[in-house]
Amino acid sequence: MSCLSLWYLWLISIFRLALATASTTKTTTTAKSEASSSMDDAFPVLLIGRDGRGNYYVNSTFGTPSQFQRLAIDIIQPYMNLVSGINSSLWEGSYIHNGVPLYAINESTSSIPVSPGQIYELSYIDGRAVNCTLVTDDMNFTNVLAENSSTTLLTNLVEKEDDMQFDSGSLSLSNVSFFNIESANFETLGLLGLSGKITNPGSDIDSSQYTENSYFLSLLKDANFIESSSYSLWLAGDTSTYQTYTDPIYKCGKLILGGVDPSLFTGTLGKFDLIPYVDPVSNAVSIGYPIVPLGPIYIVSSSGQSLNMTSKDFLSPALLDSTSSVSYLPTSTIIQIAVQIAATYVESLDRWLVQCCMADMGVTLGFRFRDLTINIPLRDLLSATYDTSTNTSMFFSSGQEACFLTLYANTNTGLNILGEAFMKNIYMAMDLEDNTIAIAQAKKVRDDGLAEEVNETNVSTAIKKIKSGYIPYAKVMNSSSTKNLTLYPSYRSGYMFTVPGQLTAAYSNGVITGAGRSFYDTSRTSTSPRSSSSQFDSFSVSASENWLNSSNGTSTVSGAAVCLSNPYTLNGKSVAFPTRMVSLLLLSAFSVLMLL
Repeated sequence: MSCLSLWYLWLISIFRLALATASTTKTTTTAKSEASSSMDDAFPVLLIGRDGRGNYYVNSTFGTPSQFQRLAIDIIQPYMNLVSGINSSLWEGSYIHNGVPLYAINESTSSIPVSPGQIYELSYIDGRAVNCTLVTDDMNFTNVLAENSSTTLLTNLVEKEDDMQFDSGSLSLSNVSFFNIESANFETLGLLGLSGKITNPGSDIDSSQYTENSYFLSLLKDANFIESSSYSLWLAGDTSTYQTYTDPIYKCGKLILGGVDPSLFTGTLGKFDLIPYVDPVSNAVSIGYPIVPLGPIYIVSSSGQSLNMTSKDFLSPALLDSTSSVSYLPTSTIIQIAVQIAATYVESLDRWLVQCCMADMGVTLGFRFRDLTINIPLRDLLSATYDTSTNTSMFFSSGQEACFLTLYANTNTGLNILGEAFMKNIYMAMDLEDNTIAIAQAKKVRDDGLAEEVNETNVSTAIKKIKSGYIPYAKVMNSSSTKNLTLYPSYRSGYMFTVPGQLTAAYSNGVITGAGRSFYDTSRTSTSPRSSSSQFDSFSVSASENWLNSSNGTSTVSGAAVCLSNPYTLNGKSVAFPTRMVSLLLLSAFSVLMLL
């Protein structure tokens, strides 16, 4: 080898050594920097469970000595609530009522009644109402993670303020004000309120009359544990079905205080201004509820074809509600969905029912929010008809098991509400200081309870702080039409109207007899505005082997958006994509030869 070659190789070696040294120095510096900043960037993350009644909750204790409490995640009101165990209509000589822990104010040496003897009457936006007293006491969240911006779990973190302490296992707060529920018009756990403050002068629900100690997020911000009154919420660890709904899940979600974790969602995180709510009695306006601009709703088959269940330009406010097991939509939209999935309405039950095997057909509902689409599997909108008292379920006369469709007409509530099925499929972030919300499709979980990996184009996976006016990773999606929206609830009639007779059925002795199928088959393949609620367009479907009739193993259903006609089939089986491409190329070549 010549001297020139040796000299050339020597230069290359020196150059590589210099690069390696620089890289090592940079890595060491970065590691030191990350280690020193981990304490400053810690985010409190409350682990969320789900009980057998569908309540998403966090574990906590109140009082001295501590009393165990479960607080349901409640994003549509701002207050903490406990269920009273003394002088309460629920009191039965025990601190547990129907599995719900009760709070005994007289058993806590740190409790302080606020305005003793005064009863507060609180009516929430979704129709729930409570009568309660106001109490101050100490509390502690018991299932808490401390995660930093590099998604590292911190195990030796301890942060203290005057009335608060946060470490890797708990979050303790002193002198917290909460409402102690004496009576309610619904079965409830305690409640952890996470909405913005409510404006309604002259009523007990009005937030201006209470101190900052009454607002959980305000307490955290005042203690400098979070930068703004904000949080993000992920419930996609809830993998329950209509068959397993009553089985508790002890870890199915995360409440990330003051931050956004991009590893928990996929696609675009769409940011919207919160839509104002006008109280129908006082006309007072509140901007702090999670109300979003709901656009067209599509039903999507397993093959990817879709059909609009509303209209091309549909736009209406919708309230997100983590405490509701059902959703409320316009009657006409529910009827259109029922037509497609062969659901039937039973007037005596005031419920829609559908064959449970529809859960396995791969059907989804696509909810549009400007350029963002949130996909909800139809299986998440079904609930069992099983009755524990009789140990039986409802069945159609064909022998198929019946499931409830968890959609109700919004005439029951006066507004659109997107409940549990929607919440478990989204990731949402709230900035209560800027009155903005961001939502995205949630990442689902694997069997081990961790978020599944999805190949994304975005590089960063770091948890970042929500600051006033800034939700990290979010893309603004407001428009002139959404900015002009206001939610003014309509009259609550409490009943489903205008259900076509062909879609109704009777129920007797556990058997549903009647329609159970769609009577419409126009086979429309494109979307067009609807001229009236009586126009029903549908897909013509021959169900796959997953939908088995009890008598002959096959079932033909007209109207279900399940398995649309596919031109690329051979002997009844779908032809693979490469085969389709080859056939198209051969056809093109043949066409060229014919022209020559």
